[in-house]
Amino acid sequence: MPSLDAIVLGLIFAFFQNFLALGIGRGLLFLVSRKGAEQGLPPADTGSSIPPPSYPMAPGYPPPGYPQMPPAPPRKSPIGLIVTLIVVAVALLCTCTVGTRLVALNVAVKTTNVASRIASPVSSTPTPAATPTAVRTVVYQNTFAANANRWTQDSHCFEGTGGYHIANNYACYAPIGAQTDVDISVKAKQLTGGTLHPFGIVFGRDDTNTEFRFMIGSSSTWEVSSCTATTCGLVMDGGDVGIFRGGGADNTLEVNVKGKHFDFNLNGVRVGSYDVASYTGGRVGLAVSGAIEVAFSDLVIARIA
Repeated sequence: MPSLDAIVLGLIFAFFQNFLALGIGRGLLFLVSRKGAEQGLPPADTGSSIPPPSYPMAPGYPPPGYPQMPPAPPRKSPIGLIVTLIVVAVALLCTCTVGTRLVALNVAVKTTNVASRIASPVSSTPTPAATPTAVRTVVYQNTFAANANRWTQDSHCFEGTGGYHIANNYACYAPIGAQTDVDISVKAKQLTGGTLHPFGIVFGRDDTNTEFRFMIGSSSTWEVSSCTATTCGLVMDGGDVGIFRGGGADNTLEVNVKGKHFDFNLNGVRVGSYDVASYTGGRVGLAVSGAIEVAFSDLVIARIA
């Protein structure tokens, strides 16, 4: 579809062409008619139905005594008028062309400004809220490299090479009071005995001798049990998790207790979570089951808030 600029230019050009042709035609007609009159030629045929007047075949000069017609006053040439009209038409053409381009430019600028405002909305991406970080306060820690002060020292729980040793189906408790919201971590390495007997962390022991246990076995298994003074019931367990370090290496166990929710980690990997109906906290300790001996080291107990 032709643009507005092209349409305007076409109209002006057509007007200018017709006007110029008309002016030039009339100018030529005038010149030819005047020249013919001066040379005694008959006037040009104007297309009228009235026949032109006759002229005697006289010599070029009238006879003596015949009154001569006074010469006709000179007619003004239309060439000046034609040139003036041409100049006006050219000026009009230039003015219309420049005006059309200015209008088009103004419309284009306004359209661009509107489009830029529409295409560039103000960013409204929400800023994510900061996640609160749990505050840990260490209440007890011991590497067991130098001593196991205030821990039980007998044939089942004793200070030994490489840590605090527990043997033959016993549990020994840290020399601090009951804990509720708490994080417990310790390294454990089996020294003797079969691979089917678990060992690990006990927590939540109360005055009625009920407690929870997170234990691992050298056969690459883990389990969580709920125990009373006389029996333990398995609440969850896992098979070969592929993260157990065998061959007499240390394995790190971690329990995170927050309210009634428990998380269990092995060597830095979350292996399970468990929720209870009620939990009031209790003492923290280390334990083994069966005829095995395990060395524990790098125990850290921290309150969390």
